Amino acid sequence: MSDIESPREMTSDEVQDEFLRHIHDLIEMHAGQSPYDIHDALMRLASSILMAIDGDGPLPAWILAPCPFLSDMHCRKKKGLNYFPQNSAVGVAADISGDLHIQFIKMELEEEGIQP
Repeated sequence: MSDIESPREMTSDEVQDEFLRHIHDLIEMHAGQSPYDIHDALMRLASSILMAIDGDGPLPAWILAPCPFLSDMHCRKKKGLNYFPQNSAVGVAADISGDLHIQFIKMELEEEGIQP
């Protein structure tokens, strides 16, 4: 049983924290599964991350869609390339994208006792 008196919807920061902690857990799980060569270990880690996004594990499935800058479309058109569809975060609750890579490193440093 949880210590939470009245469960509520998580904030975006809490959702981001749960997602990044799961990625850290996956890294620890795969780091301890030697003797894999580096390619095999990275393939297993990538597969685990994709499975997490698909909702196969302790986290829910995630909405993953491109959200390009308008200038990307113009640049790709000019180069004769297909361009990504435009999307909007409107109607999407707890969008954690944008600085996951920064928060990921920050979490790792904090776990090592280093102030970022």
